[in-house]
Amino acid sequence: MTILNPDDDLMQKISLGDRLFELMSNQIYIFSDVTLPAGTVIRGNNATIKAGAKNKPVFNIHTNNIHIQGCNFVGQDTPINNEAYNKNHFAIKIAAGVNVRITQNSFTNFSGGGVGLIGLESDEYMYYSALITENLFQLCYIAVLWTGRYEFGRFINNRIYRCRVGIWDEAGNWSVNSNKITACRNPYISTNKAIDFAANNIKAFSANSAHGTFVGNECNHANDIGSTIWTINADIPLISGESYKPGNSGIIFDGVLPPTVTGLTLYYCNVTMRNRPQMEHASKLVGVVASTMNFSADKAGIMEVVALTAHTKVMLRNVKAT
Repeated sequence: MTILNPDDDLMQKISLGDRLFELMSNQIYIFSDVTLPAGTVIRGNNATIKAGAKNKPVFNIHTNNIHIQGCNFVGQDTPINNEAYNKNHFAIKIAAGVNVRITQNSFTNFSGGGVGLIGLESDEYMYYSALITENLFQLCYIAVLWTGRYEFGRFINNRIYRCRVGIWDEAGNWSVNSNKITACRNPYISTNKAIDFAANNIKAFSANSAHGTFVGNECNHANDIGSTIWTINADIPLISGESYKPGNSGIIFDGVLPPTVTGLTLYYCNVTMRNRPQMEHASKLVGVVASTMNFSADKAGIMEVVALTAHTKVMLRNVKAT
């Protein structure tokens, strides 16, 4: 294990064959556009990693078996509230990496996002198996996004706070379970719209969106606190050059058959379903606890809430609840 000093050249260490790095506790490092080779392990020990530029990610991952743990990533020193989305300003960009683990880190003030993942149509995408767990994402435009065919990842037991979008779920078959998402304008957007994002010259595209699971998550205060952030630059650029306008605050299912949704807690957080592909039966949200929010659909018969515990001021528009 190589002990990395704050003034060491990480790319030079990598070129010499080092793969296992330990950062010094509570020190500050500045990195920009570092591509991590297969087998890299970075143990942060609560060190801070600052982005060296806003037009490049901190780390690029294009390969396999990489683990980043215990780092505090900072995009900039000043808050990014109301800044426009910046497709380059990410802490970590992952392009078709297999068995990548991002654990116990924090991500703050990135006008793109904390982690962005993209996969290839031609890959064995069922094998990607990213694990993102026990992280804190705060004050980012998007906490985490996945697009293209980056499928079968796991986003489990993370904390997201005051981001424009908590999770942009565009690729299929992710397990999004046991996360706490608070005071984000849109905690979760599941859509077939391709966001303006690229990594390793792979541009975002939409394929096989949704599926997977959205289980045991808490999404709170999107309608009150979340609606007060990003009062400008709230539209999200798409790869087509168009802008995506989520409209309502809260959770959005747009143009997809939603993932399996169970055990959802919603306080001051709307749920909206629209443009759902034709299907004989309604998409069901099962075991929901809700207060001071709306369930709405653009057509009757496409969304049903089963085993709803409604406390106060829960409104239904074109939605059946039992």
